[in-house]
Amino acid sequence: MSELKKPFFPLSPGVLIRLRPDISLSSAGRSGENVKFLSGPSNSAVKSAGQGRVFVTNGKGEVILDITAQRVKPVTPRSGFGDKRLPTPQERQLLKVLWRE
Repeated sequence: MSELKKPFFPLSPGVLIRLRPDISLSSAGRSGENVKFLSGPSNSAVKSAGQGRVFVTNGKGEVILDITAQRVKPVTPRSGFGDKRLPTPQERQLLKVLWRE
């Protein structure tokens, strides 16, 4: 069964998120400065309106991770960003699953 057919995706041990390829978030801003104000469905992974980027939301639907193949930016909703880091293997898989070509 493909990952898109499964209702949940294991982002990390004990953390399951719902895949929502049907939803994309826009208005992140040219350099992503508005990501901290974005919201979507709760506990989900959604695509950005821009190619190759995925957002992960918390239980309130607020974006908490901004993921690309090169980096992950942790997001503090309505506040700012944590230190950039490399994506985990699960986060890289999440990109591949949602951005099938």
